[in-house]
Amino acid sequence: VTNPAIDPLREGLVMSLEVNIGKRGNILEVGPENADQVTLSSPVLNEGELESLLKDPKLKPKVLSTYFNIRKGLDGSLENAIKALCEEADAAVRSGSQLLVLSDRSEALEPTRPAVPILLAVGAIHQHLIQNGLRMSASIVADTAQCFSTHQFACLIGYGASAICPYLALETCRQWRLSNKTVNLMRNGKMPTVTIEQAQRNFIK
Repeated sequence: VTNPAIDPLREGLVMSLEVNIGKRGNILEVGPENADQVTLSSPVLNEGELESLLKDPKLKPKVLSTYFNIRKGLDGSLENAIKALCEEADAAVRSGSQLLVLSDRSEALEPTRPAVPILLAVGAIHQHLIQNGLRMSASIVADTAQCFSTHQFACLIGYGASAICPYLALETCRQWRLSNKTVNLMRNGKMPTVTIEQAQRNFIK
């Protein structure tokens, strides 16, 4: 009995986590325009990698905030917020955007301004673009604080995200490395010394 490769670290010869970002052409047609994509070594991004994607002029990235205002009554319902998000994504892709970044970053959190659950937002936009024949024209990236476990990453990818930037999880790694407890353990030789960058890479692995 054989099984498919499931370990990208130890079975790298037969398994890859690489993902392509950008417009996808017809797989039956060969042309240089089909190769005009950005290849990522992993679907898990740090903030610097996400920033690089946002600065790529060819991708024409569009950041879509997942927050909505419940003070609007029925107009501020979750259902209407999802519809508005899908319409905004639709308009962006039709305008030439090849990268949609769904983000729940906010300078201030308010009880009357919640965020659409990121899995729901990704899935809704994914299905909307499929139904309108636009899905192959753009990639979806989730910039979220709502993802920190392996299962959550798998669900987001399964629901249509090409990549995820788990900014809160990465910030937690940085705070863990800078904490007095961690510093003392490393200083006393009770824990291997790692840099902040290594701590983040270990999490992404």
